[in-house]
Amino acid sequence: MNSGNNNRLDWRRVVAVAMASRHCLGRWFDDPDDLVSLIRDPWVGGRPFLPDGLPLIDRLPGHDNTFAATGHGMLGVTLGPATGLASPSTSARADAPRSSHRSASTG
Repeated sequence: MNSGNNNRLDWRRVVAVAMASRHCLGRWFDDPDDLVSLIRDPWVGGRPFLPDGLPLIDRLPGHDNTFAATGHGMLGVTLGPATGLASPSTSARADAPRSSHRSASTG
């Protein structure tokens, strides 16, 4: 398992994302080799996730109205709206389950 601190750019991943984007963006390139000239500054960023692979959604200690929602890995943009709806801040129950109380070990 990677630590999440891998900053190597894997061009195969760039090609895969570009190919998948054609569904929404149309045929913006003809051949994957064209991408080298079309993508000016590819970059690699961190994808935060925890050892058990589950996101952490909880209040920040000492702040009743501040929440953290992290650890979604590469699905943060996709899962963000659902996380907001499922977070304790939107729950009608004050005792809503909070994911940070689980064990940090992977088993």
